[in-house]
Amino acid sequence: PAREGDTLVIRTHLKDHHKMKGTFYQEILIAPTGTLAAKAQVSWVFTDLNGALIPIPQFFKDALGF
Repeated sequence: PAREGDTLVIRTHLKDHHKMKGTFYQEILIAPTGTLAAKAQVSWVFTDLNGALIPIPQFFKDALGF
């Protein structure tokens, strides 16, 4: 496990995306050994102010290159 004072490297990769949702895969490594401390799969969506799902905004698509 990572400990206080450790330097961590967080790698995030876009696993997949659809019209209204997507998934990131993340790895947290302890530097400089590269030991895997944790991994996660993060699902995400965008919503309007009322909480209704909306399509992925263009600025986000542009930032991620899709």
